[in-house]
Amino acid sequence: MSIKRERIGDVFVVQPGERLDVGTASEFEAAVQEVLDGGVRNVVLDLSRVTYISSVGLGTCLKCAKLAQAKQGRVVVAGLTEPVRKVFEISGLTNLFSIFASYEDALASFDSAATATTAMPKGMDPLTLPEEILLLALRDGDGSFVDLPEHSLDYALAGAVVMELAMRRLIDSDAERVTVVDGSPVGDPILDPALGAIDRARESHDTQWWVETLSHEAETIRGHALERLIDRGILKRDQQRLRWVFGKRRYPVVKDAQQREVKERVLAIITTDEIPEPHDVVLIALADACAVFDAIIDPDTMLELRPRIAEIARMDLMAQSMRQALVTTQARDRREGDVPNVEPAVRERIYDGTSGKVASS
Repeated sequence: MSIKRERIGDVFVVQPGERLDVGTASEFEAAVQEVLDGGVRNVVLDLSRVTYISSVGLGTCLKCAKLAQAKQGRVVVAGLTEPVRKVFEISGLTNLFSIFASYEDALASFDSAATATTAMPKGMDPLTLPEEILLLALRDGDGSFVDLPEHSLDYALAGAVVMELAMRRLIDSDAERVTVVDGSPVGDPILDPALGAIDRARESHDTQWWVETLSHEAETIRGHALERLIDRGILKRDQQRLRWVFGKRRYPVVKDAQQREVKERVLAIITTDEIPEPHDVVLIALADACAVFDAIIDPDTMLELRPRIAEIARMDLMAQSMRQALVTTQARDRREGDVPNVEPAVRERIYDGTSGKVASS
């Protein structure tokens, strides 16, 4: 990838090549990081040469903005080509970034604009998206799950698996298909079977298709995620309840720092104009799609927060597809009396239901 860099006064202009996707995003992010580490706080992302941008590429632009914000600086975007502009509009990033026709116009904006001063959220232990969505869906205190619409949590967990693969850059996607970038197992009983299924698929499918397919494995995904939270000492089983029925079991919080931190971090983002991390964009979109916010925030407050939540949830293309999968499938289930619509080709189990390994054909 040919990345052009030019310092003009107190601003650095960084210009990537024709594609900004999983193959080039890391190099682009590293270039911006190097610029910021060198003492420059304000950056212009000149995308005038970019003709294709994927979900990973969008996430990288968001990450660059977050990196600059941590340095008390600012990132603006310039020179969007028509196909890239459409993707920015679909994802709602045109509302987040200041966008200029040329890098000269972008440079001029720094003369009068104040730099951002919002602090980054505090760090946390590395939890996966399926684990975090479960922690968000747990009630404080007794550890039971909040009341959610039928199948909502199933789809949120399925979406969390797909998103986690994307965040690790094992897969990439555009509006039409999910593609495997690296099919090597990562040693995770939740991620490896899903990655293997995507890699083995004879035909290409979009994000919505994979979210719906994986939703039929949600019970196994949930079991693995809960067991891992228990192994970490974050949750424990209530020995007074011996039935292995997820809707009846309780998982009281042992170390509530992780649960409290996840909720506090997310609530801080949706109640301010703080630039979210790509990871938090996905988590917020998942939580919103499965109605977690409606369950943990009072209705009057939700009316005020709804535009902000919607704005954040649009920032990731895969999150949009996941949301559409949930809405479409729930509407179909209501029409068809909750009859699963699984094509014969995907009826084989992705997980074996116990170990999480890929089921034998």
